[in-house]
Amino acid sequence: MQHTYLRYECADAFSLCTSSSSSTAPSSNSILAFLPPSSSKTKKTQQASTTATPPILATAGSQCIGYDLRQNLPCMKLAHRERLSGGLGTGRALNSDEIVCIDVSSSGGEDDVGGALVATGWVDGSIRIFTLHSNEISKRGGSSSSHKNLGMVHSLLQENEEYDDDFVSRDPLVLDGHSGTAVRSIAFDKLGQSQNDNSSCGRLASGGVDGSVVVWDIIAETGLFRLLGHRGAITDVAFVKPGGTGLVLFDGLVTSSLDGMVKVWDLNAQCCTQTIASHRGEVLCAAATRLGMSFVAGGGGGEEGQKEEERWRLVTGSADGQVRVWNVAEPRRLAQDSESMELVTTGENPNSPSNDTNTPSSTADDDEVCHYMGSLIPPPNVSTSNDKVGSVHFHPNGRHVGVCRVNSKAIDLYYVRSTAESFKKRQRRLRRRREKEGKAAAAGGGKVV
Repeated sequence: MQHTYLRYECADAFSLCTSSSSSTAPSSNSILAFLPPSSSKTKKTQQASTTATPPILATAGSQCIGYDLRQNLPCMKLAHRERLSGGLGTGRALNSDEIVCIDVSSSGGEDDVGGALVATGWVDGSIRIFTLHSNEISKRGGSSSSHKNLGMVHSLLQENEEYDDDFVSRDPLVLDGHSGTAVRSIAFDKLGQSQNDNSSCGRLASGGVDGSVVVWDIIAETGLFRLLGHRGAITDVAFVKPGGTGLVLFDGLVTSSLDGMVKVWDLNAQCCTQTIASHRGEVLCAAATRLGMSFVAGGGGGEEGQKEEERWRLVTGSADGQVRVWNVAEPRRLAQDSESMELVTTGENPNSPSNDTNTPSSTADDDEVCHYMGSLIPPPNVSTSNDKVGSVHFHPNGRHVGVCRVNSKAIDLYYVRSTAESFKKRQRRLRRRREKEGKAAAAGGGKVV
């Protein structure tokens, strides 16, 4: 009998970055993510103050590498060190699988203001969630000269005074639910807090190459349910919660897939409430954002400090080169249920003739959440304006959206106007139209027909 002993194991890797030529990892739109700003909270002030520029995380094979944008140097490395069965190895060998997608959310804990949760989707179908404390983020992402030579702190190859063995060997939370197929998209539920807060609500959604979507409870460390309906790989997932004024709230999830469909799921009923099939090709990316519920900055005429009404927008990019914009609103059926519940709580009879709103009978449109608004016009005289849309992302404030096409080296940035700015723009266009019509009528009045 021949015995084989493990003499060497992969302890670390370096000079690695994300590459589309990988033979095992599928392409993903979530390969970059900013960590939340590191904060320090003192006992005297009890206030959180930002201390350093947050690093940006990027997938790099079997690791996530954080970069300090001020120094243009790597400052952090996150990796899972697998423990081989049978007692072989040291238990500190680098995981041989690859990370496909990442997403970052604030931990939201009062004791650790500025901490972060980093969720990673892997080729083997597992999800690993790393917990970073605020002092670790500030130390690894600091831009001061004392940390200039800190380098790859999460590394077994470098020894320094700042070496933290707990940070290196800390085991992440592992969630398995995609039956060995790669996890292509992942997203935290950040809708329970305010718009300026990125803390997680304890839920996580992941989409696999097999077309399945799993919703997780990261606090209970278990899966809640699985959503089936797509026939292609999931390209993007996003939580949406339009409305918010009634007693019955719509808790939704938007998923896009390579089968050319965009589905809206009702997480309360655990079913699909709308399927968008108007894309002429694969839906390669999707992004949703919540606008409003914040103070409008800038602008003349005393607009500064005004509160904008909440509204939701969904942007999808497909293989036909079009970037479509959708208005995400509460379903009419759910709005009618909310009105009925409000009448019941006030002691009124919702079936009385005085409360009859003469609404038509229920139709399939009553369950629609996304309503088509139009498409974003690409810049003129650009050769790649009709190419496939590779990725679409919103700025955290929701005021800017970036579009990147497959064969383009440029990123198209679009500004999202507020309600007041859109109203002013419309009024200006109507005034110019009336002026042109008046000039045309005056010029044509002197002619003899």
